[in-house]
Amino acid sequence: MFKAIVLLITDVLYVFYKTEVRGKENLPDGPFVLASNHISNWDPVFLYKKLKNKNIRFMAKKELFENKFLAWAIRKFGGFPVDRNSNDIKAVKTGLSVLKNGEVLGIFPQGTRCDLIDPENVKPGYIVFADRCNVPIVPVSITKSKKIRTHFTYTIGKPVSIDKEEKNLTPEEMEKLSLNIMTSIKKMAENV
Repeated sequence: MFKAIVLLITDVLYVFYKTEVRGKENLPDGPFVLASNHISNWDPVFLYKKLKNKNIRFMAKKELFENKFLAWAIRKFGGFPVDRNSNDIKAVKTGLSVLKNGEVLGIFPQGTRCDLIDPENVKPGYIVFADRCNVPIVPVSITKSKKIRTHFTYTIGKPVSIDKEEKNLTPEEMEKLSLNIMTSIKKMAENV
């Protein structure tokens, strides 16, 4: 019921915000990590709505859960808290279980809303989830232009699979892969 109400509210918001999705054909079947830049409080809701055939569960900073109503609302959408200042084992376990259950794990690797995409200022921890669960990472760029009404464009890139042997990626390999993924997100944003 709650999801239906919020999704109806997003339909009303489309009067003020125009949204467009490009590259939907790049979405794989099965679980994956959705890695995106983050420019608006509405990003998780719009992504959830626009990719409605995918069950996306977003990691959200734990500070958002200090407000009881907001915490309840985020949890209704399947979101879960992460402490960005520590090795949050509970959040890691939740993220891994999301993927093992065949769902999509949504992460904003910059860790907060930013107007600029800085590929070198990213937390590469999201790579761990794809590495451990052997799922692809789908890069998504979100851009916003202000005309008569704000226009959001969501560009979905081709999935990135992790090439590896039996071992997990090293921290250096994760940093390099994260830099490549965030650079591709930045390029997608620049080409809108």
